[in-house]
Amino acid sequence: MFDWKSEITWKDGVVPPDRQLEDREIIAISYSLFYCMCALTVLGIAFALYLVVFNVMNKEKRTIRMSSPKLNGAIILVRC
Repeated sequence: MFDWKSEITWKDGVVPPDRQLEDREIIAISYSLFYCMCALTVLGIAFALYLVVFNVMNKEKRTIRMSSPKLNGAIILVRC
């Protein structure tokens, strides 16, 4: 049973902090990784634009027409 009059003992004799402590640390990535990711991003955007052009140029073909080229183009452009 807990008794309010008894003395409280803390682990290692240290009172725990009454809030969460924050240790801020600056983390950086290497330039090579940054430029590699930028290149992949540019390639992805270029590929998306290629797909839009492909849809527009081939919208009369049956397979493209059945896949709703206007909606596909809108989805591709919104994702960029």
